[in-house]
Amino acid sequence: MKRKCTCVIGKGYNKFMNKIIVSLTSYPARIGEIHKVLESLVNQTYQADAIILYLAEEQFPGKHLPVELDAFRKRGVEIHWCEKDLKSHKKYFYAFQEYPDDYIITADDDFYYDKYMIEELVKYIDVYPGCVLARRAHLITAKGNQIAEYSEWWGECTRYIGMPRMDMFSTTGGGVLYPPHIFCDEVFNQDEIIKNCFHADDIWLKIMETICDIPTVLVETRNLDIPSPSFSGNGLYQQFNDYGGNDKQLNAILQHYNYYHSQEKSLTQKIFQNGLISCDEVEKLKEKDMILQVESWIEKINNYMEIVIYGAGKVAKRLYHILQKYGLDYRIKAFAVADCACNPSEVNGIPVIKYTDTLFRQAVYIIGNANLYEQFKIANFLMDVGVDEKNIEQIGSRLQHIFREACRE
Repeated sequence: MKRKCTCVIGKGYNKFMNKIIVSLTSYPARIGEIHKVLESLVNQTYQADAIILYLAEEQFPGKHLPVELDAFRKRGVEIHWCEKDLKSHKKYFYAFQEYPDDYIITADDDFYYDKYMIEELVKYIDVYPGCVLARRAHLITAKGNQIAEYSEWWGECTRYIGMPRMDMFSTTGGGVLYPPHIFCDEVFNQDEIIKNCFHADDIWLKIMETICDIPTVLVETRNLDIPSPSFSGNGLYQQFNDYGGNDKQLNAILQHYNYYHSQEKSLTQKIFQNGLISCDEVEKLKEKDMILQVESWIEKINNYMEIVIYGAGKVAKRLYHILQKYGLDYRIKAFAVADCACNPSEVNGIPVIKYTDTLFRQAVYIIGNANLYEQFKIANFLMDVGVDEKNIEQIGSRLQHIFREACRE
């Protein structure tokens, strides 16, 4: 019998019958930067019951770690040592066994997480019981009746937010929540992991989810996590899984498990039980999805009678173009900047003012800088001069991409 979880979402107040555990792993090449990731996990609007960093003893002789980690131990971060290095699998493998009755949120060591990451996941626990909850996911597409190559999947698909589906593939980079007691013991088959799926923990977990009939739900997210600039292009995908590496591992474990325990349906059939979506259909579906996302964003902005855009350069003009297309440009009262001397005095007849001089306290302030770290700094600037956080609209990377595409039309 699964234990029912009850929760109260609130800043600084959490109540769960089952604990919320955030689990991640790292290795020597990245351990020097892990304190930045931990900082983002400690400073969440919803506090986890534990944040656990799993490390392999064989990779850290004498268990010597950067001195920066001492401060996080004092702030409650736990370091658990593992005898065996299971690479990226360590983030779930040991946590699932140590905390079988609790909710495990897996995180990666090359992302600085938005402060709402945990909250965005836990608020859907009772809405989608027994489902894997993801903030970032790909849609597995088909070629004929078979799974298409990984490169032809719909990357970061947002079309099916809030819909439990077997063909959604969660990626740990965005943060993934796993309910307790959903997997069978096969998930701990080390021999099979090492033999056929050592460099793709997310693929291994997807096959285990399929065996156990566990759907994935993509949840609504601000999408404001910041990839670590130190390790861009240095992840598992780039090192081992590009150029067909993911496909080799997926095919190997599919071949091994396709009719696991003589089940009536193959794993491929189970993955596509919501219907086949061909990789040839994806581009048309993407276009429709882009329109829906822009319209959803416009609907949110339409709730404000006044609009202030931060910046006066290319990005700000792009935002102006989008708002103009939907007839909201007349509501733009100003372009706010840090330094008026480095910017024009007006854009499209709208004044450019210093952000500290703004008087539009009830306006929505739109920040669209491509650099998300800069966005957070700007948001803090605005809050320091009295702008309410709920009136600040940051543009995540997905929407930034959509706006760029829309402005090319």
